[in-house]
Amino acid sequence: MPLLPQDTPLPILEIEHDRIANEVAHLKRSNGELAEAVKEEGPDPEYTLAIEENVGVIAKKERELEELQQMINEAKSRVHIPLEAAMEDAQVEGVTPAPTATNTTQEPSGSTESEGAW
Repeated sequence: MPLLPQDTPLPILEIEHDRIANEVAHLKRSNGELAEAVKEEGPDPEYTLAIEENVGVIAKKERELEELQQMINEAKSRVHIPLEAAMEDAQVEGVTPAPTATNTTQEPSGSTESEGAW
């Protein structure tokens, strides 16, 4: 199951990536502090359990980071589509563009008549 929808905007993906990376950094720091306490004070079942639980959470969060990085890379590749290609994709078949000043003709009587049928 995806972490976020595939159409999540790039800035949101980047914010979520940074948030999870920060969580991982804090968990790793916490594990380091717990391991140091165990080394100084001797074995402690609560510290050992906390370290083991943190290792599992860190692994899960690192998988989420990988998934988010993949989504970020895909979102960035969508952002760099050339403008012409994006415009072609956006056009609807059978729809004619609206008339502009370049497609009007001046009648001898002075009235302006559009070339297209309205």
